[in-house]
Amino acid sequence: MKLITQIKESIIFLGFLKDNNPVYTGTGFLIQVDNIFYVVTAKHVVEKDFKNMFIFRNSKNFGINYRPIAEILQKGLSWKVHQNSSVDIAMLPFIMSDEDRVKFVPKELFIDNEKEISELTELFFGSYQPGINDLDKQINSVVRKGVVSRINPEKTFYMDGFAFPGNSGSPVFLLPTSIKIDDNGSVQIGAPMQVKLAGIIGAYVPYEDVAISQQTGRIKNISTENTGLALVHSTILLNEITRSDSFQEQHQTILQDMRKNQNKEYGEKQVKSSEDKK
Repeated sequence: MKLITQIKESIIFLGFLKDNNPVYTGTGFLIQVDNIFYVVTAKHVVEKDFKNMFIFRNSKNFGINYRPIAEILQKGLSWKVHQNSSVDIAMLPFIMSDEDRVKFVPKELFIDNEKEISELTELFFGSYQPGINDLDKQINSVVRKGVVSRINPEKTFYMDGFAFPGNSGSPVFLLPTSIKIDDNGSVQIGAPMQVKLAGIIGAYVPYEDVAISQQTGRIKNISTENTGLALVHSTILLNEITRSDSFQEQHQTILQDMRKNQNKEYGEKQVKSSEDKK
């Protein structure tokens, strides 16, 4: 399978059901930590009314499966976020069904070093796009390109690439290229750079256009415009969440439950095998 196909298959949409039809409000993607699947998205996407939200992903029969987030929470599981409240990333354990097409962004593609990202680095990202995906019979994200326009000190960066409502939570990847700019600003030409998960889209950066009345000098209208820049939270912050005590406590509990279930299934198979031999 082509890597871009696997990346697109790992992308999920989040939203609600209205008259049994999906209404998408955000994007996310699946990763795997120690054989456990997690949904990753922007925290603000699931901060309000998330108990009524659904996770939409592709099924093996080329349709769309959806699962209520409330169903996952009822198992005693919870969203995990960064200890820094300004980090717009959230993770939730996700239990696959037999009908799901199982694809995820492998851990090997995560960047874990800020030096892997520099200004003018080319990027691509996959997202739910309002007006295009709403009537689709499958989760088929739109893939677009961007460029790192500024590195911020908080392990975030600005991407020169239009993002819109619904794009929040989208995975952003380094675009393979034979040209790379190093830390000193020097251009290196050589082997293609590997595709890697660079970060998660938080939100587009707006600016306000203020109209002033020539007669009264008062503000007549304020319109919000899209600057064409999007704030991206780097994968380094995602890694920090997975290493946190809060995440590890829940994660280890899930692993223990998995081992218990596996041992139980193994024991039942052994008993059945013994009975069959009698």
